[in-house]
This record gives sequence, structure tokens and C-alpha cells, in this order.
Amino acid sequence: MHLNIRVATLRRLEVLNIQNGRRLGILHACEIDTESGCILNLTVRTGEGLFSAGTRRDCCIPWSQVVRIGQDAVLVDCEAGGEEPEREPCIRL
Repeated sequence: MHLNIRVATLRRLEVLNIQNGRRLGILHACEIDTESGCILNLTVRTGEGLFSAGTRRDCCIPWSQVVRIGQDAVLVDCEAGGEEPEREPCIRL
């Protein structure tokens, strides 16, 4: 199935870990290699919600961990285990 999706819509999708079903956050941005046009990383904003003030942060998920992008969510395959793997924070310029 082929899916056409706008960048503005993509930025609002939830990101879910297929290993444990946990919600990682909302897709906030993509890092794109301008030479090749390939997506390198997804920037996920964690801690979104009514009671999450002060806990919000951005983290990068490598494109190699993206399993599928659907109309409602982005599925990623983070390492198996009970806790989310440590991810480097994205640097925003």
C-alpha cells in the first residue's frame, strides 16, 4: 500500500515502539540529507501532555529504526527490553 502524506501532517503523528507498545511522543521534525534526499533521523518530542510541563524534551530516532509510517502513527523498533533505550538529544540550530 502506498501512502501519500504531507510534511505538516507527518509532524503531528504519534511515535510508537513496537517492542513494548509504548508511546514515545509526537513526531516533531525530520533530519534530511540534502545531498541524497534521504531521511536520517526523526525528532520526537517526548513529554507532551497536560501534566508534563518541565519534562518535555526532543530525542532523535535513527531512520533505520523506523518500521512503518501510517496515517495515524509512526511505528519504530527500539531495542527490546522494559525501558526505552538512551537516545541522544537532537541539537536544534
